[in-house]
Amino acid sequence: MGKHLFKSGELKKITFCCQDCGGLICIKTAIHGNGRCYSCRIKDKESNIQIKNITFCCQDCGNKIGSNSALYGDGRCAFCCRKKEKHPLFGKKHSLETKLKMSKSGVGHKVSKKVRLKISKSRKGKYCGKNSHNWNPNISNE
Repeated sequence: MGKHLFKSGELKKITFCCQDCGGLICIKTAIHGNGRCYSCRIKDKESNIQIKNITFCCQDCGNKIGSNSALYGDGRCAFCCRKKEKHPLFGKKHSLETKLKMSKSGVGHKVSKKVRLKISKSRKGKYCGKNSHNWNPNISNE
């Protein structure tokens, strides 16, 4: 069960899951109901507490995802979004014109002295001694 949404001409399917068991539920139950499937509501009939949180699940793997990813994103968890074939540029290459634009956008960009000092102060002492990537406890400082 799911709801198809249109966003900039694309057809998307959002899957809604039960708060308790993770089973699929319809959009009306998820948004206007208490976010639970029928069998979970029957089990807990005595409590009339309305659950305000809605659980959204990834379309591919079924893991829980946030509402922004489900409603405004592509309805997938962060792991599934990064898979090769799902990436928007999979199998495509930047044109020469685009590469030149990207190259030109960084040329001539200078960081001010004030910003460089701020970055320097924030990094002081963080990458020294045991925090350094070159740290070797077997080497003495003699």
